Amino acid sequence: MRSSYRFFTGFANVAGGKAVTAALQYSSLVAEKGNDCDLGSIYHSGFGQVYAWWTVDLGDPVLVHAVRLFPDYSFQLYIDRFHHVEVSVGSVAAAGGDASTYTVVGTFVGPFDNSSCCSVDFTFDPPLSRLATCTSGATPL
Repeated sequence: MRSSYRFFTGFANVAGGKAVTAALQYSSLVAEKGNDCDLGSIYHSGFGQVYAWWTVDLGDPVLVHAVRLFPDYSFQLYIDRFHHVEVSVGSVAAAGGDASTYTVVGTFVGPFDNSSCCSVDFTFDPPLSRLATCTSGATPL
């Protein structure tokens, strides 16, 4: 997933540089690349991961207005793999990717066709409050 710090004006990227955990990574594409504020880097789950996950711990409770995901669309294979994504939130860190106690606040069934340029957005009106963690490959703003 790619960070979105450059693309929302009026909102701060509250996930940038925060602590992250994720399913096993492929090669050197580690979890921290999912929110490093560099649109040129990505987190990539390992091969054969049917239910890959990525979690960012926001630390303190914040108002979350939107979550923006940047799938890697450099190859058709990557576009085809980006589907059935859930954005979930909770108030405690998900141990080992277990977000079963979280609330699903958005779902992207797919397929990602790149017609919206480069991202999949989830917006919340009113903003989500008292929540400290966002999971399933999402960057909260």
